[in-house]
Amino acid sequence: MKLSIRNAEQHDLDQILDLIMQLAIQEGLSEEVKITKQELSDALFNSDPKVFVTVIDHPNNIGKLAAFALYWIDFPTWLGKHGLYIEDICVTSELRGQGIGGVLMSYLAQICVDRGYARLAWWVKDDNESAIKFYKRSGAQIMDDFTVRHLTGNELRELASGNL
Repeated sequence: MKLSIRNAEQHDLDQILDLIMQLAIQEGLSEEVKITKQELSDALFNSDPKVFVTVIDHPNNIGKLAAFALYWIDFPTWLGKHGLYIEDICVTSELRGQGIGGVLMSYLAQICVDRGYARLAWWVKDDNESAIKFYKRSGAQIMDDFTVRHLTGNELRELASGNL
C-alpha cells in the first residue's frame, strides 16, 4: 500500500478534529475533548507554531485522511539536544492494524535523525496493548518508573496562585 505523508493543511482541520474525537472515544475520554476548529487552526497555522501535525492521506478514498500525528519539539535536558514529543497518533478505525501508525512513527523518527535530535518520546495508555507491542518491537524504552501527571482547570489555577 503506497501512502502519502504530508504536513496538515487548513482543509484537513475538520478531519483532524474527527480523528481526535475517534481517539478520545477509543480511550474512553470523549468528554475531555474541548478543542475547536479555530483553536487548532490558530495553533498550527500561525507565524511561529509550537505544535505540528503530519497526516497520511487515505490510500483508497481520495480527499480523506487515514491518520494524523500531533507533535512538538521538546528539549530533554539530560541529553542536551532537541527531540520530538508525540502528543497523539490516530489511525482511522477502518485502517487500524495495517501498519499505518508504524509508518507515522517511522516518519517522525526520520525527522529526528535528519535534524540531529536526541529522541522521539510519547506516552501510551497501559491498556493499549497493540500499541505497546509495537513500541516494544521497535526497541522503545519502557519507562515503568515514571507516571504522567497533569494539572488542568481549577487545580492549575490554584497552583498558579501559589496556594498549595
